[in-house]
Amino acid sequence: MLRLLHPAGMAADVRAVSVDRLGRVAPRLETAVADVRDSTLLVVAAAPFVRGRVTTYLRSKGLQVVEVAVRGSAHTTEVVSLDHDAVSFAQSLGRARAVTRLAAATLGRRGVIGKLAYALFPRVLMVAYARREPPAAWGASLAGVEDVTGSVALAASPGGERGYVYRFSARRGVPALVAKVALLEAGAPRVEREAQALRAIAVTAASAGVEVPSVLHTTRIGAAPVLLETFVRGTAGARVIAARPQAMEPIATALAQWLTRWATTTAATTKLAAEVVDTLSLGPLRALAGELPSRFVALIEAQAERLIGQPVQTTAAHNDLTMWNVMVREDGSIAVLDWENATSHALPLTDLFYAIVDAVAATYRYADRPAAFRSCFEQTGARAAWAGALVHAQRRELGFDERLVATAFASCWLRHAHSERQRRLEYGFLALLNELAAAPQEFWPLSGIVD
Repeated sequence: MLRLLHPAGMAADVRAVSVDRLGRVAPRLETAVADVRDSTLLVVAAAPFVRGRVTTYLRSKGLQVVEVAVRGSAHTTEVVSLDHDAVSFAQSLGRARAVTRLAAATLGRRGVIGKLAYALFPRVLMVAYARREPPAAWGASLAGVEDVTGSVALAASPGGERGYVYRFSARRGVPALVAKVALLEAGAPRVEREAQALRAIAVTAASAGVEVPSVLHTTRIGAAPVLLETFVRGTAGARVIAARPQAMEPIATALAQWLTRWATTTAATTKLAAEVVDTLSLGPLRALAGELPSRFVALIEAQAERLIGQPVQTTAAHNDLTMWNVMVREDGSIAVLDWENATSHALPLTDLFYAIVDAVAATYRYADRPAAFRSCFEQTGARAAWAGALVHAQRRELGFDERLVATAFASCWLRHAHSERQRRLEYGFLALLNELAAAPQEFWPLSGIVD
C-alpha cells in the first residue's frame, strides 16, 4: 500500500492497479474502485484502447481521471518520473486526448530509435480521485506564489518512493512550483534531507554561480513529509549532450568552474573523526571488499586510515552531480537539482570526478560508463588531458597535494558503487571500480599513492 497526497490535503491510501493489454478492466478494478471513495486510485495501462476502456469505466463510477504521460520499461507496472518533455507539453495540450499528447512527446524527441520506442511502449499513469476537490488544491493557497490555479501533473519517482506534483500557472506553460511527497517509508528521509540541504548547503552553491530550487514551504500530510520548491527551468544536460555531443566539454567545463568557485567558498580544514572517514571511504570499502582485489583494498584502507585525526581540507558537495541533475539554458547558464545527498564536509574533487565521467557517458547515452571512466582517467585515455586540466585547476586553487587527490578519487567511486549495490541498481559503478582496482597504476589520479 502506498501513501499519496489526498485530493483534500489529507494522507490517503493509494490502490495501485496494472491493467493488461487484453482490456480486461472491470474485474481487476472493481474491488479497488469500491474501496477508493475518498482515497486515490493509480492505474497503469500500456495500450491506448485499454486506457480508453479504463477511463470510461472510472468515470462511470463517478471518479475524476487525470492522465499523465511517463517514461518506463516494457513492464506495465513500472512508473518513473515525468521527463522535461512531458512536463512542458502538459499545459498546452492539457485538453487533448492521451494519444495526441503522446504523439506530441514523440515528435519532440530526437533520434528515430527513441521516437519508435516511445511510440510503441508508452506508459500512462491514470490518477482517479473524488470529484469534490481537484488534486493538490492546497498549492493554490500558498502565500507569495503567483497564480497557481492552472492545471496539475502528477508523477512518481523511479522505485515509487516519492511523488511529484507539478502545479502549472493558468497563464504560463511551465510549472509554477513542484511538490515532492514521500509515497513509501523509504522516500521520507530523502524528502526531508533535500529540504534541509536546500536551506543549509545549496545557498552557498547558488552564491557561487548556479541556480538552485528555492524552498517555498515544508509540511506533513499524515506521516509523509512534503517539500514545495520552485520549478527550475532548462533542459537536462544529459539530453543536451546526447543530442549534441560537441556540447559536452563546454557544459562540463562550466560545471567544473562553478565547482571550483563553490569549493573555494566552502573549503575548511577539519580533523577527520573515525566515523567521518568510515562514511567517506572505509565503510563502502569494507562492504565491497569481497568483490575487489585484496591488494587494492589494503592500499585504499591504509590511505583512508591515515586521515583519521588528521587536519584535512574538506568542501561542500552535491554528491549526485549527474547530467540529469544539471539543467542547461540557451544562454549557457546552468542550474542544479536534487540536493538530497548534499553535505557540508566532503573530500574535495569528488563532485568533479563524478560529473566529468557522467558528462562523457552522456555522449554514449550512458551505454558504457566504464568506457567513459577509462577515457577520462587512464594514463593514456583520450580525454585524460582535458579531465586532468579540470581536476588540477581545482587542486591548485585549493592548494592540496596529490595524495588527497588519490584518496578522494577512490572515495568517490567506492561510495557510488556502494550506493548502487545498496539500491540494487545497475549503473556500472561496480564494474568501473573493479577496473580501477585491477590496475590502479594505470589511472593518473592514483599516481600519488601507487608506486
